[in-house]
Amino acid sequence: MRHQAIRQGIRILKPLYDGNRVRSEWNASEDAEHFSLTYEEIILPGHGRISVQERQTIEKKLSFFYARIGKPILDYVMAVVLIAILSPSLLFIAVLVKINSRGSVIFRQKRIGLNNRPFMMYKFRSMYADSPAYSLKPCSSSDPRITPVGRWLRKASLDELPQLFNVLKGDMSLIGPRPEMSFLAREYNELENQRHLAKPGITGLWQLSPGRSLAIRDGIHWDLQYIENLSFLNDLKILFRTFKVFRGGNTY
Repeated sequence: MRHQAIRQGIRILKPLYDGNRVRSEWNASEDAEHFSLTYEEIILPGHGRISVQERQTIEKKLSFFYARIGKPILDYVMAVVLIAILSPSLLFIAVLVKINSRGSVIFRQKRIGLNNRPFMMYKFRSMYADSPAYSLKPCSSSDPRITPVGRWLRKASLDELPQLFNVLKGDMSLIGPRPEMSFLAREYNELENQRHLAKPGITGLWQLSPGRSLAIRDGIHWDLQYIENLSFLNDLKILFRTFKVFRGGNTY
């Protein structure tokens, strides 16, 4: 299984980087047979390019019935159900955020979505109101920008729950590449820009990977692998893994 997983990782990476220098050390995880590999180190090229064949593979996958019709229906139904179930928790968190520090309960930030279209992404505010709206994300819980309640919200990923309303609006999917801030997305090369061929998600392969604490652009291979293997079954597996991983995880 280990050798098979390593060969699979090499097969996925080789066409994506199209001759650019890539250094990586792969090891099979317990879930490799279902999803992918975990990585210890990967160096992204400064001018990544994607081959015509690779782009055609991605676009073909996104034209399938599930991607065009099934996934949007699943997103809408699941978002409605989750909002209904979690409404008491959403209200409770909103009250905690409000009484903990001054400022609005919901933090709004422009992100880049499907086909490079900007949209406003919602989160429970986890930082002080006078923190810059557009800056690099905190690397640890000791970041002085984070409020006491925000520290708990970020650790449990509860600050992401308002994005269920982004899903209802059609700006996001439950599962997909993580949406990037506009000023960072402007620096994307051709390869990295392929993540915008799919609707951004609340969770996904990158969000569940060991590298989720790094910059979003550093997880491009996870995002493209998700798109290439897009299916109803894989989305269900990612949803189940999300509940398992983030129950006690740390998203700093």
